[in-house]
Amino acid sequence: MKNHIGPALGNWPVDQVTEDDCRRFVLSLEAKPLGAKMTYHVCGWLVSALKHAEDRHHRNGIPMKPDMLPKVTQSDDSEEDMFLTRDEARAIISRIKHPVHADACSLLLATGLRPSELRALQVRDVTITETRQAIRVSKAIRQNRETGEYVGAPKSELSNRRVGIPPSAAEILANLGTEHPES
Repeated sequence: MKNHIGPALGNWPVDQVTEDDCRRFVLSLEAKPLGAKMTYHVCGWLVSALKHAEDRHHRNGIPMKPDMLPKVTQSDDSEEDMFLTRDEARAIISRIKHPVHADACSLLLATGLRPSELRALQVRDVTITETRQAIRVSKAIRQNRETGEYVGAPKSELSNRRVGIPPSAAEILANLGTEHPES
């Protein structure tokens, strides 16, 4: 907001932002040394603000259209730096002081679960046998402005899944299950 949206749109009334304003805004972002993905995320934040205004009847419609946004493409080269090496992961986890938090980070890295999905796991969601080690993901911790946190559906329908887990993660989960059987 401070770096991009505020300077471009200032303190305009929210009901006066038009499609042309949004087009100029995207062009101004593309003129900066930002990547397409950063431009996409900044515009997403603006769309959220406009949607919030629309939901509260401060404006009609959302003037930012998907075709205004730059294409976000990823190549193998751009993805290489997105993943931690084993040494980087170990270095991060070794600096976590509380063992439960270190275990949680290890589980996130080993399983690919989102933090909200990991927090919602229960013992009955974990299968650890000689032949199968898996987690059933069917819920996540969600947020509600009025009532706070609650357990609900995961992020999307595709988020309902079974995740195979390596022996190191199965060992952590087995230990957690015996330490906290009510979880």
